Amino acid sequence: MVLTLEARPLIKSELSSLDFVKNRFFMKMFRTNNMEIVRNCQSYLGFNLPSDLWPNRVKRFDVKYTTSAGSFVEYGFTVA
Repeated sequence: MVLTLEARPLIKSELSSLDFVKNRFFMKMFRTNNMEIVRNCQSYLGFNLPSDLWPNRVKRFDVKYTTSAGSFVEYGFTVA
């Protein structure tokens, strides 16, 4: 079973938490607390923060969902 995070709306604080994890990873990897260095390393290595990637992923999910013509599986209970 494949779960897509794009189907779930994220609030700003959740995106900030995801960004924090990625920033801390770079801080530890390059042994620095300087965010300018961290951002430069991320940029040079082609890493984007989740808050930057999120809008495009949601947009792609929406396009796939609207063009799927009901091929998505719905989970839940039906009341008879």
